[in-house]
Amino acid sequence: MVSMPTVQQIYSLQKPVPEHIEPFYLGWAVGVIEGEGSFDRREIKVTQKDRALLDRLVDVLGGRVTTQGPKYFQWYITGSNMEKVVHLIYSHLTERRQAQVRKMRGILVSNEK
Repeated sequence: MVSMPTVQQIYSLQKPVPEHIEPFYLGWAVGVIEGEGSFDRREIKVTQKDRALLDRLVDVLGGRVTTQGPKYFQWYITGSNMEKVVHLIYSHLTERRQAQVRKMRGILVSNEK
């Protein structure tokens, strides 16, 4: 019988957030997340047909790419890595996206109590 991975195992499969991110690449990543990203309960994710774009996102911000059906790929980042990314990108997001982050973080805070 195949067992499902634990949350800790899933987190460990992610590439960590780099110590230093060049401003140009951070701006690029913010643009991708602003335009294509979603903030969902415990993760930030971007779904695309173009795997290369998501692999670049892993190089810039960490995280992981998975397959979503036959034609799509999804980048996601969770846990403490997600919190680091939120800290890096928040001030660069539009007010609409900042509100989504605040809502997501409110959910996280209320679920952790």
